[in-house]
Amino acid sequence: MIKFCPFRRRNAIKSQITTHPIKAAGTAALCWVFSIKDTLFGTAELETERLRLQEEMNVVAELIEQCVAENARVALDQTEYQKKYDGLAGRFNRAKGRLSEVSQAITERQAKREKIGRFVSALEKRDGPLTEFNEDDWYSLVEYATVYSREDIRFTFKNGMEIKA
Repeated sequence: MIKFCPFRRRNAIKSQITTHPIKAAGTAALCWVFSIKDTLFGTAELETERLRLQEEMNVVAELIEQCVAENARVALDQTEYQKKYDGLAGRFNRAKGRLSEVSQAITERQAKREKIGRFVSALEKRDGPLTEFNEDDWYSLVEYATVYSREDIRFTFKNGMEIKA
């Protein structure tokens, strides 16, 4: 494995791999990132799930209230009551746990979307499409490239995203 950091110009790749394939792969990687900029880090599905979970929690909370109120009004078998209450409480807690996970995922995706938005903004400032290696693009967008083999070159961008070119 060879790491090439664009900020260390003194780094020389000492192997049979030349910089030309790295430049070509880097250009392809930047083109790929630019082409999918609108679909990265969407939250629509998660937001739909979050709404569903919130509704589920509201319904279950109402069922729990009804269960407790019924137990207060009517003499119920306490074993049956506890079983029903525990089932509803478990259902509520599962929904609450999943809601927490979904909310965290939405927050993370939004943060990544913001970060990649700045990254894509740098790409959009370019004049014309990415068709050839440009040192300015490389230095402004790529953190480093990792060369595992001639066929496996991975680029880690400043936003943390890694892609195999």
